[in-house]
Amino acid sequence: MQLSKRLQYVADFITPEYVLADIGTDHGFVPIYQVSHRGTPKAYALDINIGPLERADEHIAEAGLTDKIETRLSDGMHKLYAREAESILIAGMGGALMVKILNEGAHALDTAKELILSPHTEADMVRCFIKASDFVIDREGMVYDAGKYYVVLHARRALEGEKSKMYVDDEVQSADDMLSVAWQAYIRYGKMLIHEKAEVFIEFLNKERNTYRNILERIKNNTTEEGIKRREEVEKLIKIISLAIEM
Repeated sequence: MQLSKRLQYVADFITPEYVLADIGTDHGFVPIYQVSHRGTPKAYALDINIGPLERADEHIAEAGLTDKIETRLSDGMHKLYAREAESILIAGMGGALMVKILNEGAHALDTAKELILSPHTEADMVRCFIKASDFVIDREGMVYDAGKYYVVLHARRALEGEKSKMYVDDEVQSADDMLSVAWQAYIRYGKMLIHEKAEVFIEFLNKERNTYRNILERIKNNTTEEGIKRREEVEKLIKIISLAIEM
C-alpha cells in the first residue's frame, strides 16, 4: 500500500508494537499500512460516516486483514472501550473537534500509552489540552503535501512526578510582555518545532507572516472600532510569528 506523503509522515509517529485505534479512519489506509507493513498486532478503525467505513471494510478485506483490523461506526471514541488501544491516532480534522473527541473519550485515554494528533487547524487548542492532561508532548513535526502544511504531535503518558517542560511557565505571562509572546508562540506553533527550525516549518512561518502582513496592509486605514481591534490582533500575530522565527 502506498500512503500519501501526509499519511506516511503521520504513520511514522506511531509505535508499531502498540495496538492502534484510528479515530476518523476514512478509508482505513493507516491501520492497513501499520498492520501489513509495520507489524502492528491489531487495529481499530473508527469513523462517524458509514460510507467511508464501508470502503475501509473493502480495503481491509482486500488486504486479508479482517482478523486484525476491526471497523466500528462511532462518533469519535464513543465505541472505543477502555484498555483496547495503546496508541490513539486522530488526524484530518480541526483542533476544536479533536479536543472535543479527546474529552469525550476520556475512558479510552486512561490506558492509552501514546497520542498521535494532526490537527488541520487550531493546533494551539490541542497543545493546551495535552498540557492539562496526563500526557506530555515529546515530538512535533511538520510536513508539506499537496499544497498544504500539516503539523503532527506525538504525546506519551507522563512519568510519575514528571513535569512538562514544553512551555514557558504560565506565571511568567504577566511578568514580561516578551515572555508572554514567547508562551503564545510555543502554544500556537510548538516549542519543539520552533527550536528545531526545520526548513519546512520556517517556510510555513514565513508564508504565515506574509499572509498577515498583507491583511494588515488591507486594513491599516480602517479607523472603525472593529477595524482598530482587528489591526491590533493582526499586529500581535505578526509579532508572535516573528518571535517564533527568530528564537
